Amino acid sequence: MNLNSVTTGGQRDYALAATRVPPPAIRKSSTYSAPSANCDWKEERKLHERNFQLSLQREVLRFLSYSEYPYVNEKLVKNPTKEEFALMFEFIFQQLAPNYTVRKFEDDMPFYFRLLGYSANLKPSIMRTVGMQQTMPHLLLAIVWLIDLVRVRYFSIF
Repeated sequence: MNLNSVTTGGQRDYALAATRVPPPAIRKSSTYSAPSANCDWKEERKLHERNFQLSLQREVLRFLSYSEYPYVNEKLVKNPTKEEFALMFEFIFQQLAPNYTVRKFEDDMPFYFRLLGYSANLKPSIMRTVGMQQTMPHLLLAIVWLIDLVRVRYFSIF
């Protein structure tokens, strides 16, 4: 996967040189299906179970610590401000596209997740409710997916 920098009108955009990342052939199933907040599909995992949320939080904190993110704390994954979450997203996305900077978080995050092939359609409205109990599990799941892409790219972990 290659993100190539393209300059248009003085602004820097990124184009994905590879084809879209294919969705998994088999989706994990469970007896519980939670509707995704502001997404066009249903999440089949137990997204609102406390243990699943804690595992997502630990995964994000572990990656940020390993990557030497300067602002690692539990608040970042439990109840961040929109600005804190945008900085975290920018830091993780820069692992794939080093020159990337957030211009408008509400538009950037859904756009790049769609470009990279994330299976949920994150809407800009979900970015305005960062930190809310209903939205954080969905956003953390998306961030963990992005972290997995970084790991595959740099560490060849399949």
